[in-house]
Amino acid sequence: YEDNIENLKIYNSIFGKNIDEEFESVGGHGSGFEVKNNLFLDTLPTDASDSSNLVVEESDFIDINSNNYHYKNNSLAIDAGIEISDVLIDRDGLSRSMDNVYDVGAYEFDGEKCVPLSNEFLKEQINEFLTYSTNSIQDLINQIILWKKGCN
Repeated sequence: YEDNIENLKIYNSIFGKNIDEEFESVGGHGSGFEVKNNLFLDTLPTDASDSSNLVVEESDFIDINSNNYHYKNNSLAIDAGIEISDVLIDRDGLSRSMDNVYDVGAYEFDGEKCVPLSNEFLKEQINEFLTYSTNSIQDLINQIILWKKGCN
């Protein structure tokens, strides 16, 4: 952010992994700098000290490797946000007040939204299962059925 920037507001965003510095000053702080209702993977930056900002895990999202940052139904972001009058809809166009409790981050939870599974994803999961799991093949088949139905 620039010197003397006025009223910089970063609301309802998601910051992914391996970001060395989320907010980099090029000379100083301006006035009115607000960071609220944001999700951060890994660590919470100093500038995001408001209690409405959360640190979350990859497991809170459907599939970050496919850039699907919609929330799983057990995500910490769901119903954990504060109302911000300037933010009326989420990234998908859903109303922020649809259940009268606001979610943190870019999306308002409306059920899990999954991406179609690629053959490559299924191969990786099957190989991992066969290598590390002590469960039965039927457990693997049941898991694939769950993935194919929607979300895990």
